[in-house]
Amino acid sequence: MAKNVAWTNVSAAIEYPQIEVDAAPAANATIVIEWQGDKPEMTGVNKIYAKNEILTTSFSKAKMLEVFDPQKTLQGADIKDNKLKATVVGENGSRTAFVKLNQGQFTWWAPLCFEVRNPVDIVAPVEQKKIV
Repeated sequence: MAKNVAWTNVSAAIEYPQIEVDAAPAANATIVIEWQGDKPEMTGVNKIYAKNEILTTSFSKAKMLEVFDPQKTLQGADIKDNKLKATVVGENGSRTAFVKLNQGQFTWWAPLCFEVRNPVDIVAPVEQKKIV
């Protein structure tokens, strides 16, 4: 027998929205979720940014609420008209910042994963010819 139960949004969820279902203890249960509306929007940024390059991202369905940058990689991060704009700074390598999104009844943290590189890298071949 189907029965509606209460659920709550897990606002600390990372990458995808999550819910917590409030149901009585049982030996076994079947949970069916009937989705309505647009599916949650996912993030999209370039994979590689040069230091001091501008990172921008926006969402058409989800609303950006705030930015969390634990690695201090986004300088001057600003959200205006649901568009994030920031200057990429910090050490070279893989970096992750987070943007808090809200869409419908869900709020979650979406990761912005990218690599930081020097604007120009000079790479020498392993074997070099002697120039006379």
